[in-house]
Amino acid sequence: MMNHEPKCIQWKRQGAERVASLTAGMSYEQELEFWRTRTEKLRSRQQKPQQARQPELAGEGKTSPCSSDNLVGTHQRV
Repeated sequence: MMNHEPKCIQWKRQGAERVASLTAGMSYEQELEFWRTRTEKLRSRQQKPQQARQPELAGEGKTSPCSSDNLVGTHQRV
């Protein structure tokens, strides 16, 4: 029987491969600038209002499927 990697491990590897290809051949200074730029872009995206990033949660009364309210009473003792 063949063991398959979980999707999260596949995504991690793909991300690492993509970063390696984007930074291949860069000098140390170029890599530093690459990461500074990417960090600024990430921070910029994180500053956007929550409603713009997650429109499905913007409506009143809607909650995330992972919110603690949805977990109350769902655990059973065995």
